[in-house]
Amino acid sequence: MNSNAPLTKDRAGIDRRTVLRASVWSAPVIAVAVATPLAAASMEQPALTFEVSPLVDVDAPYGTRSLRLSNPSSTDFTGPLTFRMPAMSEATPFLIPGAVHSGDGNDDIWTIPSITVPAGETVMLDVAWPGPFPLAPEAQSLTVVTDPARGTITTTGNTEITSPYQYLWAAVTPGGDGSPAGTTSIFIGNTTETPYGTPVSPRLPLWTLPVVAAVPLSVNGTRYPGVKTLENNQLLVAYPDIPVAVEARTGKQLFTLLWGAGGVGVNGQQHRALISMGGLSVLGDILIHSRHRAV
Repeated sequence: MNSNAPLTKDRAGIDRRTVLRASVWSAPVIAVAVATPLAAASMEQPALTFEVSPLVDVDAPYGTRSLRLSNPSSTDFTGPLTFRMPAMSEATPFLIPGAVHSGDGNDDIWTIPSITVPAGETVMLDVAWPGPFPLAPEAQSLTVVTDPARGTITTTGNTEITSPYQYLWAAVTPGGDGSPAGTTSIFIGNTTETPYGTPVSPRLPLWTLPVVAAVPLSVNGTRYPGVKTLENNQLLVAYPDIPVAVEARTGKQLFTLLWGAGGVGVNGQQHRALISMGGLSVLGDILIHSRHRAV
């Protein structure tokens, strides 16, 4: 069994190296008894799940932004995907990175020749809309299939794709409620075909942190402190005309809130409604949440 170590008369009995080599030599005999379940486990097909990322109301005019592919199984998935959706009447078909788009007269089809979704992970596919956008949103249901020899894919959530539509609006950036950082910004969004550059004079609420105060804004690197004033029998913070530059179709202009020291704990967080953003329509929740110190 070992041509490199010939037996000699000096070796009485079997040394330890011979035992180890013998056990290795005999291992395949043992492996035969357990090979079937191990092979079955290694051949388990991946089972993907799919959903269209839901819209957030403040970003709704931008349309659907991404697709989610999750692999909760223990086997990596690598294979093709084919997405299909009834054609929209006005909106130009969206783009998916790495996908080839085609159509059959009734449906739009996107084919990804090969994509990998590792076991236990989620892959996000960005959705890009080339425009121009319709004046009102359109919606259709998206389906997806793969090669059955590579795995399965099932829908677990939303499948509706919503197109962008032309709109100019303001919104409070979500996520501030309960967060020590509070609301980080307000923004202007623009999905029209025309850039927006009219100066904006925001009106925000006063805060008591712990004294009555105005929260400064930062726009394109310039700080705007704001002034406490009385307008229409309401005490508020007025800001001067602030220059903005909001690109067409997918533009967004941030107004960053420069919070000072906030209250202590979640109970020290204050909540006030946005008053106005230069006459622009406001989408979503208008509450602004102050910064607070975690305890």
